[in-house]
Amino acid sequence: MQAHGREAAGGLFYARHRPAQTSLYRLVEQHYPAFVTHLAERGQALPADIEQEFGAYLKCGRLEHGFRRVRCESCHVERLVAFSCKRRGFCPSCGARRMADDCRDAGGSAKQEPEPREDRKGVGSLFS
Repeated sequence: MQAHGREAAGGLFYARHRPAQTSLYRLVEQHYPAFVTHLAERGQALPADIEQEFGAYLKCGRLEHGFRRVRCESCHVERLVAFSCKRRGFCPSCGARRMADDCRDAGGSAKQEPEPREDRKGVGSLFS
């Protein structure tokens, strides 16, 4: 991780994820509401799970949508850790974390296929 202030115990650093500073986040935040409005004007709507995915993505990693204050017991440094959406469909941060977890669960080799999960859904398209 990158250094963001003081060094934590054991030489590890914590850098808070700041999704609002990414190009993808700014693009979605700026254009998603207009896209939904455009669909509504045409009498169409996105599927509920797609709307939930975008809504969760726009709240992911934002302190104003929930956080936990954590404190290192050895050096007493406090950090605010924003809640994540824990989605795997659209959020690059949470999707990458899930892929890394799947890889580790499969034995640590990126070439191994993870075990299929019962909760996985098919891949769809926004445009038809």
